[in-house]
Amino acid sequence: MKKMIILCWFLFPAQILLAQVGLPQLQGKKTEKPILIKDLRIVVSVLGHTAHTRLELNYYNPNDRILEGEFHFPLPQGASVSHFALEVDGAMREAVAVDKQKATQAFEAITRRVVDPGVLEKTKGNNFRARVYPIPAKGCKKAHIGFDQNLKDLRSEYLYQLPLSLDYKLRHFAVEVEVIQATPKIYRGQHPSINLQFQKSAKTYSSSYAAKDVLLQKQLAFAIPKKQNDQTNAIFEGKDGDRIYFLSQWNLREERIGKRKPKSITVFWDVSNSANNRNLEKEKQILMEYLQWIGKGRLVFQAFSYYLHPKKAFQIEDATSIGQHIDALVYDGATSFDWIPTTHSTTKENLLFSDGMANLSINYTDKYNMPIICINSANIADHDFLERISLLSNGQYIDASNLEQNIINHQLRHIPKKLLRIGYDKQEIADLYPSKGSVANRRFRTSGRLLENYATLTYYTNLSW
Repeated sequence: MKKMIILCWFLFPAQILLAQVGLPQLQGKKTEKPILIKDLRIVVSVLGHTAHTRLELNYYNPNDRILEGEFHFPLPQGASVSHFALEVDGAMREAVAVDKQKATQAFEAITRRVVDPGVLEKTKGNNFRARVYPIPAKGCKKAHIGFDQNLKDLRSEYLYQLPLSLDYKLRHFAVEVEVIQATPKIYRGQHPSINLQFQKSAKTYSSSYAAKDVLLQKQLAFAIPKKQNDQTNAIFEGKDGDRIYFLSQWNLREERIGKRKPKSITVFWDVSNSANNRNLEKEKQILMEYLQWIGKGRLVFQAFSYYLHPKKAFQIEDATSIGQHIDALVYDGATSFDWIPTTHSTTKENLLFSDGMANLSINYTDKYNMPIICINSANIADHDFLERISLLSNGQYIDASNLEQNIINHQLRHIPKKLLRIGYDKQEIADLYPSKGSVANRRFRTSGRLLENYATLTYYTNLSW
């Protein structure tokens, strides 16, 4: 009997091909019948503003022969993998994280013994994949994934969202949610939600949901109201040998000020092949409602893939022509963002519609010639890259993949609170992060290393604290 050793190998290949999914997919060759999720169990545990999610998936191979496949799964922005296991010889085998060099050595040694290794890779953005073999003919293969994340911080509550969408029915579907020391409530958004009914036991609220032969076209979502004392500030200290580190946490009022309507804008629209992962209709709606709010002015439409396509100019009030131009776009080819640092826009505002996934090299730089508002609608995206260029260009990043339209409109029409810089004495503090160019969210954190017993930080923002 062949055995499989599961390794975690975190690397960044030049190209990835993924589908727009909210659930992990197991993919075989295109010539085979698709591998389907047969059973799905979701277990969620929430404490404070952090959540641990565990997905237990059972995949079915409808083909008449054993297959090798690739396991693909995107994680939400800011989430991190805490658990990964595959079924081997009828038992679940846990993954072990190793660096790239050790993974390469182990991979070569294992394959020489005719043993099939599984390698978990981190690809572009916050996306993962793993080789899976064997997948039995007319049989099943199980996989477990666990990840941790901070919940979305809304004005008066924390929000948990997990998009679930399949075009076929599951044999069994189950959800178990546990919320500790907080009273959850059902979140009603634009997308239908799974019907959760929470029951209290001691300091824990729990809910379970199960169904058979169910078609998932909804999301798992619930909100946790903030406690009244959740606005307190705190400073934490820790030691590593002789070094003393600190973490300061400041709960701020959410402040955005209304901005002036720009008289001219440039729209950079990603027309590479990865656009298949994006919700293009939603992005079009975002743009059209924003243009309706602006009213009048000039729009320069700049499509791009691995190069800049010819520009097209419009009057903002000519919504019909702009919409027709977007509908006629052809999406193909690779993606490059090397043009961004060298592009000089002549308009008052710049919008970038893209998932940030680059097949070709990225010219990383700290200098941008124009503010860029990045807008992404894909679950599979390079959030870190889009946040980077939006912050360093003095713009903002809007992850529209799970936001309601009214929230997106509000963010586009207002200027967010931003940290311009932090004043401090370098004789008192070292390794300060962030030092500048960060969005000051409601729960704002600063960390660093103390060189003295006392130190002073002075925050400078574009808005009052």
